Amino acid sequence: MKKYNVYRIVMDIAIIFLLVFLIMLLTGNVAKSGPALIGFFILLSVGVKGYDVVKGYTYTAWVFTGVTTAMFFPQPFIPIGTFKVSLLVVPLLQIIMFGMGSPDESERLHRSIKNA
Repeated sequence: MKKYNVYRIVMDIAIIFLLVFLIMLLTGNVAKSGPALIGFFILLSVGVKGYDVVKGYTYTAWVFTGVTTAMFFPQPFIPIGTFKVSLLVVPLLQIIMFGMGSPDESERLHRSIKNA
């Protein structure tokens, strides 16, 4: 019996979600297809971590997940009272850029903080 790892199973389920999305898209159920596409991107984001060749695209897959969620469910991004949520774009981009430039290993992070 062939041994499957968890990442392979997650990727297989992601393909199923993608197929469900495509079927819904082709049958004209675009408005209801959002959860299938979001599920695909979530599973893809988790699944790519198991493959060395595409492991570096994990962050990109999570960005696609967030964008897809915002496209299908924009309500959380609408103003809250008088506060415009769009004002958070610049600070969030700064946090993202800091995260991309930060060392990914705790030992290297500790060393860079110590040397700063």
